[in-house]
Amino acid sequence: MFSSFLLIAILGFSCFVTSFISALTGLAGGALLISILATLYSPITALALHSLIQAQSNFVRILIYRKYVFWPLVAKFVLLLIPGCYLGQQFLTSVNANILQGLLGLSLVLASFPKIKFNIDKDSKIVFYFLGFLSGFLGMIIGATGPLLAPFFMAAKLEKESFVATKAACQFVTQLVKTIFFFGLINFAYIEYVTEVVIAFSTILLGALLGKKAIQRVSAKQLNAIIRVILALMGLRLILKALNLL
Repeated sequence: MFSSFLLIAILGFSCFVTSFISALTGLAGGALLISILATLYSPITALALHSLIQAQSNFVRILIYRKYVFWPLVAKFVLLLIPGCYLGQQFLTSVNANILQGLLGLSLVLASFPKIKFNIDKDSKIVFYFLGFLSGFLGMIIGATGPLLAPFFMAAKLEKESFVATKAACQFVTQLVKTIFFFGLINFAYIEYVTEVVIAFSTILLGALLGKKAIQRVSAKQLNAIIRVILALMGLRLILKALNLL
């Protein structure tokens, strides 16, 4: 569908834009990236590359915002992450490709809806233990869980920088564990995508640095509205493809 050069160019630009968005708003970048990857690659390849690329992206944001990370929340989040990933991997290896594509699309449509606002204690144990398990399970199946989990991080009343940093730390561990599962249990050949990974890291770094500079200057409200529309359209496209209507 695309030449190798054009494919790499699209991937690099996509990683730059989504990294900028994530560094600026703390959400939607990963969901937007999986929607693009799902258009460029097969579902399994899209999910595997998304895990490694997002691990890089979240690690960069941790470095940039490291003094804002609320580590007690991260510790609770990661406790049940591995069991969640393992169960998700079991489901992933037995599901039909069309069903997987449809689930990806559905997750993007759901992520496009405005979030319900509520309050929780950021020191709450049960909530974030459950979120870690859910992130691992759904992450193996649909890739991007950030927008679905974001309301809970928002409800913890973290400051904007702390929200971006803490969510990035939780998702870094999630994506790292997922990458290990894809490599070790599903035997995904990451070595065949070295060029994509290197280009992705370079553009992610640039996008994150620019996003940090813009965080105090740009209103995220209009940007999030545009992103929601894009996610909904891309999600609907994947659903229609899964139903063989496109």
